[in-house]
Amino acid sequence: MRYKAINIACIVIYRAHGCGFAKLFVQIRRRLHNYHCNMTNLDIIERISKIRTEANLSARALSQRIELNDGYINRLEFKKDFLPSVDVLLRIIDVCKCSPAKFFYDDMACYDMDMQLLGKLKTLDKETKVLIDNLISRTCLVRPD
Repeated sequence: MRYKAINIACIVIYRAHGCGFAKLFVQIRRRLHNYHCNMTNLDIIERISKIRTEANLSARALSQRIELNDGYINRLEFKKDFLPSVDVLLRIIDVCKCSPAKFFYDDMACYDMDMQLLGKLKTLDKETKVLIDNLISRTCLVRPD
């Protein structure tokens, strides 16, 4: 089941960026396989529920906004017996004002902070980046894999 979730993640990101990103798609697929091997179909359903709740949408309201029957999201979240198609998943992510990158990030709760840190790191010179890398490597800040 986890490989299906990985493939869905790859397709979502590929479709979001268009067909001109063949090399990027392959790299993303490899990264998702390496970093998201533990993501299951249930994880996808739980993330849908999380972003729906954060968007202050009821299951019925989200179902209507993605133009499916009123019980679609309720059945998805409670029966957990199917996954949405890639197109439906993209619509869910979009309506909930989330990005595919955040949705499939290994720790959604830290996504915004991680992206802010990455943005700050990109502005630093190489020497400073090396110092920060050494600091992080020597402390307990790095989460064990």
